[in-house]
Amino acid sequence: WTKFSNLLRLKLLENHGGTWVDATVFFARAIPDQIAERDFFVFQWDHDPRIVATWFMHSRAHYPLITAISAAYEEYWLNAKVPGDYFMFHHIFEALVISDARLAALWRRIPKMPAAVPHELQWMLHLPFDETAFRSTLDRSWIQKLTYKLDETVAGDPASFLGYLSRPALTGLQG
Repeated sequence: WTKFSNLLRLKLLENHGGTWVDATVFFARAIPDQIAERDFFVFQWDHDPRIVATWFMHSRAHYPLITAISAAYEEYWLNAKVPGDYFMFHHIFEALVISDARLAALWRRIPKMPAAVPHELQWMLHLPFDETAFRSTLDRSWIQKLTYKLDETVAGDPASFLGYLSRPALTGLQG
């Protein structure tokens, strides 16, 4: 039942609006106005059964897509006998935008920003740090989705990308 956090973020966005950002996100720059000023935004996956990425979600309060997924996801959790698939949120979201014409029209208006680009740094965390590759990656996206799920040899390697990102100067924990 660890996916309770999805229900929590949906209820917060539905009732209050705002931006949900997972703790494992690295901001290279501020959220662009074209996203911050939208009624709804999520990164999207191309050619993947999961059409949305839930680590960054932006919505105004009571936006129909958020209200619909919030109600459907809550209904699922109220009636589920077992936790189900890790990506149940994604499956329910996709079912809603496929089966409801009004929600499908709203979904088509969301700017398509692929989730793969903001994952590039995550895929490099275990590699030896390279300043040129780091800057190039940050130039391609204002945000990067990282992970806490790393082998302990990677987590303790100060020469890796993760080691670089863990330095006090970057985290604001200067001594």
